[in-house]
Amino acid sequence: MINIATIFSGIGIAETALSYVTTDFNIAFACESDKYERLTYLENNKIDESVFFKNIYTLDGNKFKDKIDIFYSKLPLKDFTLSELRANKLGTKGRLILELLRVVKESKPKVLILELSITALTNEREKKIKLLINGLNNMGRYSKYRLLNAKDYGIPQSKTRLYIVSFLDEKRCEAFSFAEPYMLELNLGDMLEDRVADKYFIEDFVTANFKKSECMYKGYDKINLAGKLSLHKFDGINRVYSTEGVAPTMSRMEGGDTQLKVLLDERNRVIRRITPRECLNLLGLNKKFKIDSVCESRAYKHAGRSPNANVLEMIYRQLGVDR
Repeated sequence: MINIATIFSGIGIAETALSYVTTDFNIAFACESDKYERLTYLENNKIDESVFFKNIYTLDGNKFKDKIDIFYSKLPLKDFTLSELRANKLGTKGRLILELLRVVKESKPKVLILELSITALTNEREKKIKLLINGLNNMGRYSKYRLLNAKDYGIPQSKTRLYIVSFLDEKRCEAFSFAEPYMLELNLGDMLEDRVADKYFIEDFVTANFKKSECMYKGYDKINLAGKLSLHKFDGINRVYSTEGVAPTMSRMEGGDTQLKVLLDERNRVIRRITPRECLNLLGLNKKFKIDSVCESRAYKHAGRSPNANVLEMIYRQLGVDR
């Protein structure tokens, strides 16, 4: 039986990804403050309400000491500077990082998985990561990290995140490795539903101003920009993508027509927004994952804030959870 715990749990994708690898697991605890994400979490996961926390500040990790096999959390590393960290003068999100590390220190999980919203390693970010790794080292942990892109593990969304996998056992850390990327067999078009409601299609008077891209990237594993509309002064909202490549990283899609748009028929200028279900497809979630407890705008936001299940599934398999 695998005991998993999560903080900043969101809609429970870390737990769902684990269910794709094994059914023999238990949720030790989860912690999420957003009431809408909590609704979707409960819609998809069985958890005792007494261990589904809302406030990380009141979560006592000592109650779970040595009882957690896998501990997952997102980490807002970009929300503080090195000087703030060294001076212990962090903003609200920065303090949440310290609280997360407190719970990790108290609970002593066998494996800790941290996901950081980092798309490239700059000198500043490398220094932050080393400080974080040193903090984990001081807890008696051993860690490895790597930038991983979702498109390298079976799902056509170009979404890069940095993952840290940290162990209590040094030998287990030495034996662990991230899986190497493999050839992508799917494209954005494969993630789309055959039939969707008319409301997702862009009106003809808008598509009449569609301008085909002259520098469209080619390649099954590339983001193929098909062209642009004239919807908004913000360029990202106007972009329309080819179904033959991969999707760009999904934003939070919080209104303002920020949903990803795809070109279905170039000759007739048929363009539409992707649906919430298609967003979940791009996260590597299967049809059993439910989003019925929230409105459509919330479902889009959920997708934009969530990790990719396929990447976590790969890490779980590398940890030997399926053996």
